[in-house]
Amino acid sequence: MGVLGLQSIEYLSRDESTCLTYVNIRPPNDYSFAIGVINAVSWLVALLEIESSKNDITHPLLTYFSVHPCNVNEFFRLFSFVFNEWHQFWIDQKADIMQFEQLSKRFRAQMLVECQQGRPLQQGFSKRIPKQ
Repeated sequence: MGVLGLQSIEYLSRDESTCLTYVNIRPPNDYSFAIGVINAVSWLVALLEIESSKNDITHPLLTYFSVHPCNVNEFFRLFSFVFNEWHQFWIDQKADIMQFEQLSKRFRAQMLVECQQGRPLQQGFSKRIPKQ
């Protein structure tokens, strides 16, 4: 996860203006950019793992990669999209760092719902996360 996380940070940093919007959050709504990246990478890696414990083999990101090529560049584009959704969700929640784990669980759950319903991840999917 470490090297892939580092490569993902490097990928995001290619667009300086976008990257600055991620790192220039003021307290109390700030969060560690690196921790956010590492979490987003781990969410995607978990969705990429094929679950063969059931009788049928399921692959949550099958819909996405049936439309897009399955390669590392597309992974980084998907990562960038997911990280941007996470960032917007975080900002919309007006959260503080103590809520990071709780909100990340809700975000991950919605990602899985989107994938299991055969919908490719689309901009704004985090808006469907139920309020608590």
